[in-house]
Amino acid sequence: MDIQVFGRLTEVFGADKITVDPVNDTDSLLKKLRQDYPAIGETGFIIAVDKKQVRENVQLSPGMMIVLMPPFSGG
Repeated sequence: MDIQVFGRLTEVFGADKITVDPVNDTDSLLKKLRQDYPAIGETGFIIAVDKKQVRENVQLSPGMMIVLMPPFSGG
């Protein structure tokens, strides 16, 4: 499962794209990311699936586009 990473999150992950083992949903993905990248727990971020920001658990399937990005700031 490929995940695109933006902004300061690239420093946490060390790349702008990471690959993780497939998971069934975004809750499982978050658990996996926190396990594999403990520093992410200190960083706020947004998850988008297929170009839509998600706030609740979403089922994932092969081919979905997953993006992690820092929170937006107004201005």
